[in-house]
Amino acid sequence: MSTRYKGYSPQGRALSPLNSRSSLSKDPRQSRGVFILSYRRSLGNAKTFLHFTHLLGNKKLVFAYFRFWAKVFLARTRPVVIGVTGSVGKTSMKDAIAAVLSAKFRVAKSPKTYNSEIGIPLAVLGLETSYGASLRWLVSMVRAPFRAFLKAGSEYLVLEMGIDRVGDMESNLAVTHPTIGVLGAVGTSPVHLEYFTSAEEVVREKAKMLEVIPESGKVFLYNDDAIIRSAVEHVRCPVTTFGVGTHADVFADSYEMLMDRTTSGERPKGFSCMVRAGDESVRVEVLGVVGEHHMYPIAVAIAVARACGVPMRDAARGLATYSPPPSRMRLFSGKSGSTIIDDSYNASPLAVIAAVATLASVPATRRMVCLGDMKELGAKSTEEHERIGEAVGRVADIALFVGSFARAMARGAERAGMRGEHILLADTSRDAVKRIAPLVSDGDVVLVKGSQSMRMERVTEALLAGKTDVAKLCRQDWYWKRKA
Repeated sequence: MSTRYKGYSPQGRALSPLNSRSSLSKDPRQSRGVFILSYRRSLGNAKTFLHFTHLLGNKKLVFAYFRFWAKVFLARTRPVVIGVTGSVGKTSMKDAIAAVLSAKFRVAKSPKTYNSEIGIPLAVLGLETSYGASLRWLVSMVRAPFRAFLKAGSEYLVLEMGIDRVGDMESNLAVTHPTIGVLGAVGTSPVHLEYFTSAEEVVREKAKMLEVIPESGKVFLYNDDAIIRSAVEHVRCPVTTFGVGTHADVFADSYEMLMDRTTSGERPKGFSCMVRAGDESVRVEVLGVVGEHHMYPIAVAIAVARACGVPMRDAARGLATYSPPPSRMRLFSGKSGSTIIDDSYNASPLAVIAAVATLASVPATRRMVCLGDMKELGAKSTEEHERIGEAVGRVADIALFVGSFARAMARGAERAGMRGEHILLADTSRDAVKRIAPLVSDGDVVLVKGSQSMRMERVTEALLAGKTDVAKLCRQDWYWKRKA
């Protein structure tokens, strides 16, 4: 029987939950002694390498192995674990929370989007995914126990938690046991809806994280999304709401786009906003990114910081180290004097609507949208793509729709009054480059977005004025670069 290894992604499909409640000793020294004895014996066996490569063909065994050592590490170091979930903005919230807590504490966080059943244990242990490279996975498996016993711990560990199917959250919680939980926006058509019967079911799955937070813990709930307000029904600890507007406990407002003056006019360089909680308030500036929806990560980060004893002004200063994740509404100088808004990491209807609204507020000679398919929307796919096409048609001067749902988006744009000659279609991101690159000129602002599998970062890369900015885009490691 073939045991060919196919590769595991830290943000890829999670399997069904593993029954991996390992018989871990409460005394880490006892577990360490058992491991060293068995490990020394295995190293003396000439068949160890072949045995490991055989195991690499079994995802459940590999996942359970890393989960076990992640548990050992957490039992030894005992950090305060902060779990962050939602359908939009998980990575931004995670990074912002880590930045503000770093003003006072030793903080670790999951890298990139390591949020799946395999990504979370790797994040805990400080290991990188090896995708389809069996030898790299073997090296990581050898390193895992040493990381579990020797890696320095932190006072806070901020972990992003994603789900694909019912049961995924329980699998994540079996490893992490968070004492602080953050639930962000979900929306009515969240990513991965294809694997759930409704948005409400997505909320119920994500809310399982909140239900395990102990009475001594803390929960932070996004208050501007009506669909998730029911998530507090079974929460046992105090709940703090965050959002935009005075109805939340901690909220951001007074969004202002920061502009740079150039010879060809004004260009956006970032934004500022106010964050308020009770009688306190603080001004925050974030450079290199635009969009009112980026106020949400700022608001929740300061809310968490206050609850952990970090004063608001110290938390705001901590945000000076916050760099929004790659390809989430990031600003770049484009060819021929254009400006690129790179939002190519992923796409859901809620995120696309927010991105298009931001584009509408940016001064431009022409506003251009290059939009790829939104995946995993299930039965709502055609309807949602047409709806998004309408939103684009109301804002863009030129629209390039990419993928199997390009025609559906084009129909929506035409319904919104966009003329057919201003609507372009392409099958792939490589085709899109050929269509849009010759059109870009001085003063244009180009929004690039699409689901991960559409690889829309290729369009951004082709439009960049400086190639040194390529490293700031998403999916630039060896695995993605070698993919077709």
